[in-house]
Amino acid sequence: MARFEIQPPEYPLSHDAFKTALITGHGRVLVHARNFKDVFDRDEILQAASNCLVYDTQVEGFREWWLAQLCEAASVVETVIGWSPADSTKDRSQRAALLKEFSKMGYQAALPALYAMCRFEPSIEMIVGCEQLIELDRESGLIHAANQQGQQLAQDPSAWVTSHLLDYYDDLYGEGRAIEVLAAAGVEHPLIQVYLEKLHRSEENTQNCFPSAANPIEIEDIATVLEIVRTSTKLHHRLSRWGRQTTLENREEVAKLLDSSYPSMVLANALLILSHTGLPSFDAKHLGLVFHENETVRAYACRVFSHHSASEVRKAGLTLLKRREVEAGIEMLQRSARCEDLPVILSALTDIHPDEDLHGVGCHLVDLIETNEAIRDPRIPHFIYETSPCMHCRLKAINALMAWKACPSWLLDEASYDGSAEIRSLVKDCS
Repeated sequence: MARFEIQPPEYPLSHDAFKTALITGHGRVLVHARNFKDVFDRDEILQAASNCLVYDTQVEGFREWWLAQLCEAASVVETVIGWSPADSTKDRSQRAALLKEFSKMGYQAALPALYAMCRFEPSIEMIVGCEQLIELDRESGLIHAANQQGQQLAQDPSAWVTSHLLDYYDDLYGEGRAIEVLAAAGVEHPLIQVYLEKLHRSEENTQNCFPSAANPIEIEDIATVLEIVRTSTKLHHRLSRWGRQTTLENREEVAKLLDSSYPSMVLANALLILSHTGLPSFDAKHLGLVFHENETVRAYACRVFSHHSASEVRKAGLTLLKRREVEAGIEMLQRSARCEDLPVILSALTDIHPDEDLHGVGCHLVDLIETNEAIRDPRIPHFIYETSPCMHCRLKAINALMAWKACPSWLLDEASYDGSAEIRSLVKDCS
């Protein structure tokens, strides 16, 4: 298992290690860039600044502080500021976050560049940079952003509009301040008035559409759901919520449809309903579904059985690991693994298939170490820390290492330069 023994990275990083760390957001790439300026390719940093490499920006953000520090270390800040915005929303959003950071660092050209990109363009699906302008330039930023929203509505009256701009401003500068600023600015900016009027109409429609306490959303009855499961030819994801909310008796009725002779879609929808709760009562005869020929059936079957700790579940999970189906096997073992299973788990991670979804594996490993007290080997969170493309999973891995008092000092030092603000804050608090 030497591959996952906790060892510090070797500096200077190899080209591949540097490139990988740019993708994952590890602090080691910033340490390298600051200390080995002649031993890395600036084009790689320029590429990362133009094409967002963050795995999930909704969860992780755009790691703009980290990326801005890399750009400064590579002496490419002015180059990045001078670029034209990209077409994709993800890349434009990263650019807006990066320009805000450059402006905070004292680069005067960054704010005008942010204003220039925060505009309505018919070919671009959304106006990007509004939040950053509000943070940097307060009233002027809000007025510009609202004016651009009005420009969009003037050309497309059906465009979707929300109160997000106002809420964001109020959160920063005080309740009710945004509407005061825009009401005054609307006198000179008719497009702002267009935005405010559409916003008012949208809020009225939203209030009328939402169900009241006297008229709650109806939950489908068991007969309707069973009919859907028996006859549908597609997966109904909304049934997952129904399964969480319904009664034990209703889940027992659904479990009666877990007959391997039934069509795959019947099995998939039935398992989907049970995916958040597990079986109403454990029955090992259904374990064959984790080896079903249909991929969707297998995936939901593993999720269902991850809620159970029976020895039969453990045996099936270990079998999956030995078959190099690592993501499925780890998920199955969430509650059933024992400490003596660690060699099999670590062996599977060492021999992981190149096509395996490392984010999926990492997520299930996080669930495993958080749920199962029998699994307390530092090599597991270290594997997550080293290989997961998701900074949120790496945060949880560091949390586990710290809780187990098994986090080495070099990792804490490296994490203080991480792309994740949460990780940097975590290690700062314990330093």
